[in-house]
Amino acid sequence: MILRPSSLFIGVLLFAAPVLAEKTWRPKPIFTDAICSKELANAKPALNKKIEDLKIEVPKSSRDDPEIVAIYEKFLEKIDRETEQRAKAQESAAGKWKGKTRYEILRWRKKNELSDTKYRIGSCQVAKKKIPLNRALAVATAGSEPTEVDQEMADTIKRYIAMKKERVTCRTLRPWKNARNCLKRTAKFDWLDRYKLTEADGKRKKKSGGY
Repeated sequence: MILRPSSLFIGVLLFAAPVLAEKTWRPKPIFTDAICSKELANAKPALNKKIEDLKIEVPKSSRDDPEIVAIYEKFLEKIDRETEQRAKAQESAAGKWKGKTRYEILRWRKKNELSDTKYRIGSCQVAKKKIPLNRALAVATAGSEPTEVDQEMADTIKRYIAMKKERVTCRTLRPWKNARNCLKRTAKFDWLDRYKLTEADGKRKKKSGGY
């Protein structure tokens, strides 16, 4: 006689381990070119607001009043330095997950120059996929003057961190039914399972005292 497992028994097995069978999607990037493009698109309006706040007169060309031109060019040089500092801060925060840095450029033809001088007026960092969430948050908050996009990204990453922690806690619940029901609340974000909270997660701790 050949013994066949009953359909009831199979159903019990499938029900008993729903968490193990849960599908984890391919990790989505946190920093994207689309977000970067939005950041850079805001750079020129942000520059114009600074010019307005500081009451800086913008010359039509370098042939205008020398004093006005000098003040404007000095202002652009300052913005370029600040943009470079922001880019380096974000790259440092990303660490080995540093991706490409993109810039928004303003061109200005100086007097007696044959070509335009390029001033960096905005920057953004497209960090690599699967960057630890703490690192991602550090990138979003690295600038000394966070932009609107920076703040939006920081808020989003904080929500990701909260959901990641919740999913970690869910998996400790017993019986499995409780774990499954808990995970359902953040099921659309199961791709966060492929991200670490910190780079130290998952590393084996070294034993002290030679043991």
